[in-house]
Amino acid sequence: TLLFIEYIMNPLIIISAGFFVHSLVPGQRFFRFVVIGILGFGLALVLFTCSVPSLIYSEYVVLYQIHILCASFVSLGYLSLRALQGHVIARWVLFALAALVIGGLHDILVARTILHNDYIVPYTFVFFILMQSAILSGRAARAHRQAEHLSKNLRQEVDEQTKDLRLK
Repeated sequence: TLLFIEYIMNPLIIISAGFFVHSLVPGQRFFRFVVIGILGFGLALVLFTCSVPSLIYSEYVVLYQIHILCASFVSLGYLSLRALQGHVIARWVLFALAALVIGGLHDILVARTILHNDYIVPYTFVFFILMQSAILSGRAARAHRQAEHLSKNLRQEVDEQTKDLRLK
C-alpha cells in the first residue's frame, strides 16, 4: 500500500507543481507543456500504477524519474527565461524550485546507489513550501497595499470632484 501511494503521488505532485508554477508565472507555451507533457504523461503513469501489480510498476521507476526530471528541467528553463526578462516572482520561484530539483537529483542518485548519503528531498520540499508561502504572502501584502493606495486616491479624487461641483 505504501509503495502504491509513493508511486501514485510522484506524478500527482509533479502535475500540481506544474500548474502551481504556471499560476505564479503564467505563459502560453509553458501551459501547453504543463497540459500535454506533465499532465498527459503524469496521468498515464497514474493509470499505469493503478492497473498493474506493484511488482511490475516498481520495475519501471525510471519512467517516474524521467517524468520528474523532464518537468523539472523544462520548468527551470522557463523560469530562468522569465527571470531574465525581469519577472520578479519568476526569480523567487526559480530559486525555490532549483533547491527542490537539486534535492530530487540527489535522491535519484542515492536511490540508484551512485551516492551513499541520506535522502534530502523532504528537507528541500519543506524549503520549497516555505518559499512559496513567502512568495504568496508577499503578493497578498502587495495587493493589500495597492488596494489601500487606490482607496486613498479614490477618496482624494471624490473630494476634488465634490469641490469642483460645489464651485460650479
